[in-house]
Amino acid sequence: MGQATEAVGNVAESASDFARDTYERGARYAREGWDSLPDVGRYSRAVSRPVEQNPVSAILAAGAVGYLVAYLIHGGGVQAIRDSMPDYGDDRRGRDDRRRSRR
Repeated sequence: MGQATEAVGNVAESASDFARDTYERGARYAREGWDSLPDVGRYSRAVSRPVEQNPVSAILAAGAVGYLVAYLIHGGGVQAIRDSMPDYGDDRRGRDDRRRSRR
């Protein structure tokens, strides 16, 4: 029982150390990336100024983009695009038709 408890403690400690190292490494990479961009301040001002001047429009635009991405991922948008393609370009339909004809 004591060995199992010790093993679980070691695993938890290792996981904690790994998570801490990963976080620190990611933070370091983010800082280095941010510092390596020469005009990041100018670009951030170019984006933030219109957002500050028109916050409602910015929220609506962000919501529209989010809705579009969600629709394409979950709402069948990609499937609808696939369904609109001609059958001759899709090998899977031919295989499905052959399977149906064998039954």
